[in-house]
Amino acid sequence: MLKDGVPTTNGWLFIVFLVLALTTTVNPIINNKYFTILWYPLVALYGLWVLYRLLYGEEDAS
Repeated sequence: MLKDGVPTTNGWLFIVFLVLALTTTVNPIINNKYFTILWYPLVALYGLWVLYRLLYGEEDAS
């Protein structure tokens, strides 16, 4: 997730996931009555995808 002290692509994806997951309950757009039906499954799928990339995905080539 870090290479030479700088976040890699996977590191940034994980940071975005943490921000989305932690701010879900206080974000007024996400707290819309119907949007939450889609939001939670999408965040869960994104989290699983990030986890897969962290465990099995290719790291940055640079």
